[in-house]
Amino acid sequence: MKFLCLVILAFTAVCAQDALSYEGGVNYADEGAMDMPQMPEMAFQQVDAEAEAMPAAKKAVAPKAPAAAKPLKKPVVTPRAIPAAPKAATKPWKYHPERNVQSVPANVKGDYPEMFKLNQALEAVKEDILSTNKQIGDERKWVIAVNKIIVSYTEKMKRVEDHIIALRKEMKNLYKKKKQIENLKLQKALEAKLKEALDELATLTNSLKHVQTKQGELNKSGSELRATIAGIKAQLAKLRGQTKPKAPVKAKSKAKAKAKGKGKGKGKGKAGKNKKNKKVKNTKRRF
Repeated sequence: MKFLCLVILAFTAVCAQDALSYEGGVNYADEGAMDMPQMPEMAFQQVDAEAEAMPAAKKAVAPKAPAAAKPLKKPVVTPRAIPAAPKAATKPWKYHPERNVQSVPANVKGDYPEMFKLNQALEAVKEDILSTNKQIGDERKWVIAVNKIIVSYTEKMKRVEDHIIALRKEMKNLYKKKKQIENLKLQKALEAKLKEALDELATLTNSLKHVQTKQGELNKSGSELRATIAGIKAQLAKLRGQTKPKAPVKAKSKAKAKAKGKGKGKGKGKAGKNKKNKKVKNTKRRF
């Protein structure tokens, strides 16, 4: 590798020296004189001869007035023309075959085998450098593009994660609302059922009260009927002249008291029997 670098440096130095040799021997101070047109010497001699041949009378008729001092004009500065390319100095031509790679054919095996191999190696290295540089540029572009894509996707992924967190919070709130609505729905259903049950209970209590009032009225009317029947029977017995009208009344009252005692209980049967006996006694006392 060091040898190849030395060869490249030597090649560039030789090319620079050759360029300097072509530029030598040119005087750039005379560039303005090269562009100005030169008048030949014969033209000046012809003007002098014509001036001497003029007649003296002509000169007397038209005497020259003294020349007045003319104001000096400012010199007009014209832009300098671009100098032409200098001509190459004539020097003996010398051929340098080592400078031209194409001048050495591939099948030459004479004085230039090592230089030819070095030139081939140099060209191969140059091609490798160019291809490697191109590959590096392409891969670098690809890396930059992929990096941009990765950055954009990471930003998008972060935004999506934040959105997921927000959606989870919203989901919790929705579950809370759902539970509240379900509880409210169940509460409304239970309230409706409770209202129906209360209405039924009110109707039942009202009907029970009505039945109780009816039962009291029926019991009262029954007792009154029994009392009137007993009074009527006592009066009939008295009118018929029966001496013992109380016996059948007691027997009937005992039988009715037993029948009621079987349906309502022992205590109630006794209480009913006592009440009936009292009512019968009261009716008897009336008559």
